[in-house]
Amino acid sequence: MNSTPTRFDDALPAFVKGLARHLPPHVIVNGVVVRDMFGRLAFTSASSISDRALKRMNKDLEEAVGHYARPHGAVIVGVSDGKPVSILNDPGALKTWVSGMEIRLVDRRLSGGDWLREAKQAVEGAIADAVPTVVFASMKGGVGRSTALVVCALDLIRAGRRVLIVDLDIEAPGLGVMLLTDAELPRFGVIDALVERKLGPLDSDFLRDIVASSALASGALLVCPALGARSIANPANVLSKIGRAYGDAEDADGKRLTLMDQVSELVDGLKRIHGPDVVLVDARAGLHELTAATILGLGSEVLLFGLDEAQTWVAYRILLAQLAASSHRIDWSDALTPVQGKAPADVSKRATFKEKWRSLLASMTVRGSPLLSPKESLPGEQYEWDESTGIELELDERPCVTVLYNESFSAFAPLSPRMDGLDSKVYDATFGDLFEHVRRVVGLT
Repeated sequence: MNSTPTRFDDALPAFVKGLARHLPPHVIVNGVVVRDMFGRLAFTSASSISDRALKRMNKDLEEAVGHYARPHGAVIVGVSDGKPVSILNDPGALKTWVSGMEIRLVDRRLSGGDWLREAKQAVEGAIADAVPTVVFASMKGGVGRSTALVVCALDLIRAGRRVLIVDLDIEAPGLGVMLLTDAELPRFGVIDALVERKLGPLDSDFLRDIVASSALASGALLVCPALGARSIANPANVLSKIGRAYGDAEDADGKRLTLMDQVSELVDGLKRIHGPDVVLVDARAGLHELTAATILGLGSEVLLFGLDEAQTWVAYRILLAQLAASSHRIDWSDALTPVQGKAPADVSKRATFKEKWRSLLASMTVRGSPLLSPKESLPGEQYEWDESTGIELELDERPCVTVLYNESFSAFAPLSPRMDGLDSKVYDATFGDLFEHVRRVVGLT
């Protein structure tokens, strides 16, 4: 037994290396590695293994990973009377590379399961959709994401579009009170939709009750807030609602609907009932399950806001590593557009942000599929280039959008009379690059 205890980050690579000492690659990839909710590991083989070999393998793996090996045997044979056990055909099995070996991994999580699901196609889906959707996301707050969303909505309205804003940041709600007066606020909001959906499908009347028109652009700016008037009038119930919002629901056939399914269903229902030309979604900051629902589940363009600081790049790296590992058919270098928020006027400093993003992409994905060096141990650590893809030439063409720092927007309150004094040139100077990108995404240019 190792004198130093095995920790979570070490367990899976050590486990796969242990399997490789006993089994050929084709047996490993045809089987399934299961990591349970506590991180314990087991391997189910689709091929026969003798009892003697099983005993030897289990002893070796227990020594390699300690308490991260499943008790009572970390390796089992998953074929009985010629029929495979169900885990071998689990649709959630993710193909990935670990310790230089391709494996199929079923990762059972206490939460965060939607991050493992295949994404809807993103960039093309947003443009082809009759009602294109743009997600405004960030890994942390305070980067100017919500302000940028609102001014983009007003720019699209200026271009003749009817815009629906959906605030999915239910634990840090703000767009409702930013854009709607007390009299305009609808009775219910997104948090009510997620709670009520647990008891059955949302009807058309309810979907109408969670959207209101803002006086900022009468009839052209629709807002679905995170919290409606009822939640604000009953604040003691809000945390109880949040505690129920993230659970699963069921469809008419009893099929499990995760949070991603529910959010996608909600946005589709709002499009159908309210008929906007464009939907702008304010995602929850960070790597929460709601972030997965918006980034992976809406088939949309995703604007990923951040500042040029260490916290941003660490979070971006975590996000891209997960996307590279779990959504192989999506080219995330196209689907995610980085937006440098509160950017400096100095062009050279803004160029640094783009170079860091390009470098991070180059280390993470090639056409959305990780091409791992056999020497690497974990997806997302360091991928080798496939020269045939031409990806190095194309990285220069990837957009990287800039929003300049402007103190006038530091306490953005569009309903405030002081905002009326800002000339449109101020908006264009600060957000012009973002305006141009969003207009192109939704088909205006």
